[in-house]
Amino acid sequence: IKIKEGSNFHVEVLYYVQHEIVSGLRYEQTVKVKGIPVDKDSVMIGSFGPRKENYVYKSPEETAAKGMLARQTYSVKSKFIDDDKICHVNFDWKFEISKDW
Repeated sequence: IKIKEGSNFHVEVLYYVQHEIVSGLRYEQTVKVKGIPVDKDSVMIGSFGPRKENYVYKSPEETAAKGMLARQTYSVKSKFIDDDKICHVNFDWKFEISKDW
């Protein structure tokens, strides 16, 4: 994913709960640059019951950093865990902050 420096962005994830109630679902992410952690977020989303329709998690809006030092590729590890410390899904992704698209 390429993000223009100084622009606003958010993360949006669609998910569904299949069999049992998920209690205390939390979204956690760790952002690293060249292996060095630069940001860590943990957001309580809530408890959810099974249903056929998707739920949507939309993170708070953030502003991408500006400047020559901010223009690089960032690695992100994201996961959804519940109160029982069960990791329901985890995924890695990357984004790049650049001067232009």
